[in-house]
Amino acid sequence: MFYVHGGAFLLGSGGKMLLGPDLLLKHDVILVTFNYRLGALGFLCLGIEEVPGNAGLKDQIAALKWVQRNIAVFGGDPDNVTIFGHSAGGASVALLLASEATNGLFKKVIVQSGSSLANWAINPKPVEIAKSIAKQLLSLDTDDPLELYEFYKNVPYNDLIESTANIPIGKLLALNLLHLPCVEKEFRGIEPAITDSPYNLLNKNPKNISVIYGSTDKEGLFFISEETEDSLKNANEKHLFGNDLLFKNEDEANRVSQKVKQFYFGMEDISFKTKMNLSDIFSHLYFEVPAILESNILKSRVEAPIFNYYFTYSGGRNMVKERTGFGNVTGACHGDDILYLFHALIWPYRIKQKDHIMINWLTKMWTNFAKFGNPTPHQDNDLPVKWEPSTRNKWNFLHIGDELKMGPLPNPDSYNLWKDIYEEYRNINFTKV
Repeated sequence: MFYVHGGAFLLGSGGKMLLGPDLLLKHDVILVTFNYRLGALGFLCLGIEEVPGNAGLKDQIAALKWVQRNIAVFGGDPDNVTIFGHSAGGASVALLLASEATNGLFKKVIVQSGSSLANWAINPKPVEIAKSIAKQLLSLDTDDPLELYEFYKNVPYNDLIESTANIPIGKLLALNLLHLPCVEKEFRGIEPAITDSPYNLLNKNPKNISVIYGSTDKEGLFFISEETEDSLKNANEKHLFGNDLLFKNEDEANRVSQKVKQFYFGMEDISFKTKMNLSDIFSHLYFEVPAILESNILKSRVEAPIFNYYFTYSGGRNMVKERTGFGNVTGACHGDDILYLFHALIWPYRIKQKDHIMINWLTKMWTNFAKFGNPTPHQDNDLPVKWEPSTRNKWNFLHIGDELKMGPLPNPDSYNLWKDIYEEYRNINFTKV
């Protein structure tokens, strides 16, 4: 099992402080975690041979090739590799699934709170981000990629870190502040990781690989935790959608934004009173809906089973939710589910009896999937459910809460709202930068 850590492509680590392996290793699997380049070192994209982009993704691919060459020495099977990741790590493994550079490197995928179709997974204008940060650091105002290359090559890395170190939690989805994966130009002698929009790659030639997709029910709590009355008031003036939509004109964009606002807020303004509604937008737009849209592409095009889940469990290890100030809210925040898979040393090992049950359920289903391609190969007392894959004509979701039970598509009205918007306005032709 090959895990890609999250952290907005900016921070994070594959070490034990965040990803203690104990809970998974009880199920007789081999776990591989690793680090990859982040921030400008990993995702600066200038569209030139010196900096084509996606160095961080290429680190992930290099690590997968290392696994192919060496995992047998550790008792592993190079022909039975499962890649999984959360948040930016979830988007990463989804991008690796879409990539033409990863054929034969893995057999199964688990995408947690991420998607290659999320608007934060690919930056359509990476040179503008590079220019913005260069201007912020050294007042360098240029559109010339070679000048930007010379700047980034020579600036002390500590200065680059400081340029993004103080980004508030709520801005970790702000595409104008972060270096992200990009659609690459192709250069002789350099194998690209992403050569087209993930939407096009998945539709054109999807890998026939079994995938688990899922999210938590309260992802957005993480991103509203630092909102102020002023920032919420300002949100009323902004479009309530991502930058991966393409409109004929501003009036059309305003009409769609008003439709979204009406759906989530009715006649109310965005304010402290309605900030939980804003949390729902973040949950649906950035995590839940992109994962469902991506799984919809695959389940209609590949024969391998596609599984979907919805994590709603609220227990003693929902520590991310607690730290963001929403401990009294029922449900699971962005990142809460990871603490039932990994024993992170930075968190206290606080655990209740029902948390033991959840840890056993989650780790057993994940490792069953890695071993057998089926998270519930046989129903028993430990796993009191048969997780059915979704089919071309029916959504089947495993709802993971106090109980494990199969159920329908969560939040169908919000899904249909965003599905209709994306079917009409999705920008599928990213320019190779």
